[in-house]
Amino acid sequence: MGAWGEGPFDNDRALDWLGDLASAPDLGFIREALALAVGDPDAPEYLDSDDAAAAIAAAEIVAALQGYARFPLPDNAVKWLMDHCELPGGPLVPLAREAVTRVLTSSELQELWAESATYEAWKAETEGLLRRLVAP
Repeated sequence: MGAWGEGPFDNDRALDWLGDLASAPDLGFIREALALAVGDPDAPEYLDSDDAAAAIAAAEIVAALQGYARFPLPDNAVKWLMDHCELPGGPLVPLAREAVTRVLTSSELQELWAESATYEAWKAETEGLLRRLVAP
């Protein structure tokens, strides 16, 4: 995964996911990315970096639907949010929080960042997303 920053859309996988979101008519695509990251609690699988990056991007969209976006958002995220602002993101907040928590504690993405000089910045950015994931 190519990354150029610590933000939720500062990597190739998140931008690929965001490109796919453009054709999503509802929250199903977002829910799918979050659920994949959370996995089955009875049979937890290793969360690879691509799925973790997609989950972080999905969680950022959920936060934005709640009015807690991290600015600036990529243009295609803004367009999707404007086209779908009536969708209720609140029901996805608990799943998004669970997904972000898993990325922070048990994922390949966390391991990769832990080996980098900017781990603390990534961790702070991702913990900030977790704090912004609040239901109204």
